[in-house]
Amino acid sequence: MKVTWQLEDTSISVRRVGPEEQQILLQATPQGLRLAQFLAGEEAPRRQDGSFVVEHTPEVDARLCALVDALTAVRWAHPTYTQLVLELPESEEGGEV
Repeated sequence: MKVTWQLEDTSISVRRVGPEEQQILLQATPQGLRLAQFLAGEEAPRRQDGSFVVEHTPEVDARLCALVDALTAVRWAHPTYTQLVLELPESEEGGEV
């Protein structure tokens, strides 16, 4: 089983490789490389079929949680420093929705 998300020009997937094992696949883009390096920590992320592969270990999970927590804290502490861009479809008349 594989689930995929798209973040700008980088796809991020999670796939099950065993009964209790998962891998995070990050498309081989500059953003994918930086995220793979962050998640892999001391280990170098390995490349496979145009993606960086990171084993989803407890250490990787802790890094993911820490990243989410840090980004959430920044957003709450400094709401004017960050901007979430919402892309909404235009109405058929071409005006605002």
